[in-house]
Amino acid sequence: MADEVWRLQRGSDAECMFFQRAVNHGEPIRDNGSRQGIWVIAPDGRLLAGRNSLNWPWIKCFRSMASGFVPWQGSWFRPYL
Repeated sequence: MADEVWRLQRGSDAECMFFQRAVNHGEPIRDNGSRQGIWVIAPDGRLLAGRNSLNWPWIKCFRSMASGFVPWQGSWFRPYL
């Protein structure tokens, strides 16, 4: 899913809390810092992979995402790593 990150970082609805807890070590975001980046979050809220970065080469993004899916979905992503 892609979403507008400002709302996810600042909001208080269930979707925002899900994102905040996943990318902020289980806690709601209370500072004004950005968590904009690439995040792979399992349906149960576990952070599988991610990077808080605005400028990351696309291949590193892809590899990070793929590595995050391996433990959740299975080994069919391994050839792409």
